[in-house]
Amino acid sequence: MTKEFQLNKREYRLLLDFLAIADWIMNSIDIEPHPKSRPYRKILQKFYAMAEEFGYGDLIEYAPEMKEYTFTAKMGFEEDWIDWVDRFTEDAFWDELVQRLAEIHLIRKLDVEKLKTMSRETWLNLLGEAEEKYANEFVENGLENVYVLGIEEIPQAETPLN
Repeated sequence: MTKEFQLNKREYRLLLDFLAIADWIMNSIDIEPHPKSRPYRKILQKFYAMAEEFGYGDLIEYAPEMKEYTFTAKMGFEEDWIDWVDRFTEDAFWDELVQRLAEIHLIRKLDVEKLKTMSRETWLNLLGEAEEKYANEFVENGLENVYVLGIEEIPQAETPLN
């Protein structure tokens, strides 16, 4: 089944941001696009190919050496979609940090036999309490009180940074 739909210029522009965010999440950590992203990238290329006709050739251009449409510098660094990515990244960082620290804290605190026999509900309750403590700490102090045991000194710059 094939379905056609219409987009106005503003809707197409929003779609470009939306697609940029999705593409960034799928491929930003890989040097080459992940093989699983191929079908998504094919669709992405179809929409990017329309940029010129919608008046957004300044955001998307065809790169013959790559044989695909890519961001121009303007789309890549100056657009609102990056703010969405930054928000997501910031939130994901703190969520992951809280969760991982709470988990390792509980694992180290409880003995192995207790962990083996603990119900999932009990584990989740303890984890939730520990996550709340870490979250509150980070809200109040950021990373100010975080350090890694065994790393007492880090290399110093030869000249002070101003």
